[in-house]
Amino acid sequence: MRQLRAVALSLFLPTVIPGLLFPQTKEIQVWAIGGGVRVDPISCRTREDNPALPPASRGEDYKSSNLIWSAENRLVKLRAARNEIVSYQIIAERTGEANLTNVSVDMNEFRGPAGAVIPADNVDLYKEWYVQLKQKSARIVSLGAGWYPDALLPTRNWEGELYPSDYVLPFDIPDVMNNIGEEQRSQALWVDVYVPRGRKAAPPGSYTSTVTVSSDAGTEAIAVQLDVWDFELPDETHLF
Repeated sequence: MRQLRAVALSLFLPTVIPGLLFPQTKEIQVWAIGGGVRVDPISCRTREDNPALPPASRGEDYKSSNLIWSAENRLVKLRAARNEIVSYQIIAERTGEANLTNVSVDMNEFRGPAGAVIPADNVDLYKEWYVQLKQKSARIVSLGAGWYPDALLPTRNWEGELYPSDYVLPFDIPDVMNNIGEEQRSQALWVDVYVPRGRKAAPPGSYTSTVTVSSDAGTEAIAVQLDVWDFELPDETHLF
């Protein structure tokens, strides 16, 4: 089912260290985080890192390390069953004073045990589109006014019918298309990885690939490791 096919960030071969492929630049920082948070494009902090929420939601140096990401190893680690979509976010952050221009993302297939491959067609990449909340809501727990990532604009399967290609890749930070303004420091991208059905198509084990984020200021690569469990999710779920 096409709607279940998802984005997979590229994975590196076990012997490849992305930081050795491209020297890290001072103008751009690339990091990753799970799909359960929203990263503010101005502060580059998660919206969930907020005093209105329990302490367990705050205080983590998630740019360096979080549940899926290690900055030290430049590595994203994911786990999934067959016939499952696993998601995460790539954050491209402008760390210098100059604008970042011509930012693009390239992802590879996943290579796994005994020559198994999860093809690039099983990987989808979306540019996150921001909406502005101009005042704090009246709810007891509100994360405040500001810019929130909301819509996901397909980049790999864009056909040009809903919006111009300028809305997706490549993009600039600040992005004049989204109209956040000169204060914008980062852009989030959503990745879905669909693990195919059948043990023959996706035998259990560890799969690897590489994601490359390029810009006029330089290029950074990160690694993704996907561990596939030896079971398969059904197409239907039954609660009773």
